[in-house]
Amino acid sequence: HGYEKPVAAICHGVVLAARSISKATGRSVLYGKKTTALTWQQEQAAWSLTRYFARFWDPGYYRTYAEQAGDEPGYRSVEMEVTRALEKAEDFVQVPDTAPNHFRKTSNIARDSLQDETPAWVVRDGNYLSARWPGDAHTLARRLIDVLVEHEAQKASLT
Repeated sequence: HGYEKPVAAICHGVVLAARSISKATGRSVLYGKKTTALTWQQEQAAWSLTRYFARFWDPGYYRTYAEQAGDEPGYRSVEMEVTRALEKAEDFVQVPDTAPNHFRKTSNIARDSLQDETPAWVVRDGNYLSARWPGDAHTLARRLIDVLVEHEAQKASLT
């Protein structure tokens, strides 16, 4: 068709995209794409803060998958699983140190809202959008609307 259909993923949902294998290439559909997802830093921070007191009955609640014997720390985190599916490790896009509002984006305290996108981190590669956690959801939704509008305009121009 000459265009990609819009797709968006957030947090653990990016793992689904990473595990989706193209029949044409035999690789992840994210291979060759830039993406973000729940970072190891975010996952580890939530797990460290809650494993001993907030969820004592389920200390692994904030870990997606626990490491197996011999795994390096974080090997089974969302970030590491997604990164292994990418063409290059640097295709997993972290908030750069030079990003405006860097602290708000990386503190895991501030969440975006309909009125304030400054804490959000959303990565776009063509018609694919990704975000790290629910604290980015408003901005991801707004950007997805933009991509859908662009997609419809592109589709209309092809007919």
